[in-house]
Amino acid sequence: MFCIIRSVVIAAAVLYCHFGTAQFLPEDQIPLSVQNQIVVDVIAEHGHLDMSALEQAFRDWLLAQPLPLADGQQLDAGTCSDCSPPKDGENPIFPTVRDVEIITREGRIRPSFKVKWRKPVRLPREIRDLYELDSYEVFLARDDGTYEHHVISKTLLADGTEKLKRRIRFRRRDPGFYTVHVRPVYVEAEQTETEPGDPVKSSALGNSTAGNTNDMTTRGGAGGLKGGWGGGDGADLSPTSEIEDSFGPDGSLNGTNDALGECVYANGYIGTQLLEDIENLDCTGNALVLTSLVEAVHFSGLRTFSAPSHNITDISPLQDLQDLEHLDVSGNLGVDLAPLDQMDGLLYLFLEDLGMNSLP
Repeated sequence: MFCIIRSVVIAAAVLYCHFGTAQFLPEDQIPLSVQNQIVVDVIAEHGHLDMSALEQAFRDWLLAQPLPLADGQQLDAGTCSDCSPPKDGENPIFPTVRDVEIITREGRIRPSFKVKWRKPVRLPREIRDLYELDSYEVFLARDDGTYEHHVISKTLLADGTEKLKRRIRFRRRDPGFYTVHVRPVYVEAEQTETEPGDPVKSSALGNSTAGNTNDMTTRGGAGGLKGGWGGGDGADLSPTSEIEDSFGPDGSLNGTNDALGECVYANGYIGTQLLEDIENLDCTGNALVLTSLVEAVHFSGLRTFSAPSHNITDISPLQDLQDLEHLDVSGNLGVDLAPLDQMDGLLYLFLEDLGMNSLP
């Protein structure tokens, strides 16, 4: 349990305690002033601090915020002639990342895609205790004319080791040919007391680090020592049709899925809306029963999807929705939950009344 005191504009401080659950609410992503106002609103509506209502209000606020165009932090962007990634701070003794690839799907107006890679091999023995992986730099170029330079922090597992596979997502991009490079950034290990100019480090890294000791101590990806760039392969991302071209003359999605089409229209989306721009889809109480989610791949920007008490057995099409955060498939008896292993972006998952004694 953790308790947090928040000062609010109601002549007194409000004390509220939240018991941690499997669905941890990321309050640190909500500005303090917004948290305070939400607390005031919940008290005004319910007459007391209803914790379930507070959690739902926090969740609703988070889901209402527009997603950034990319994960991580953007270091730089602009135009370029050959669009080669920078070579600053590189040292050949540091390994590169492995298996860099762009993962995308056809059929999107403004493409969203992710870049995946595997962490570098272990550092050479002579510097293994002196330096540690801090972050990754990602260099994205489009049509050899524009570029973006991002940094994304490392992610540690429960045992303190770096996660083997990493990714960064790019959203709502203009069509074009994209190339990507990724490199690791290393800094001095926090547990070592050796100074940057120590002869052990200098001899292990060679003369290439001379005069660069300030960069060696910079954390967060803006400085540090870097391995070489991995990647370089590209992907051609082309536009396709709007929502009005995705529905058959009978109002069904692609002329096949009447139930999903009804759900789209019931949520107030009209013919000029782009499928990829739909972020919230609630199929609760639909007159037509959903049995297939095959066409869900067209909803590349979907963040919340609720379809309780339908007849859905296969949710695998949803694993390609990179921005999906909220999923409710309660009451869908016989649904196969195995695809959830590939949906690591989910923040909220509802699986009630599935006829199971335990989750697989």
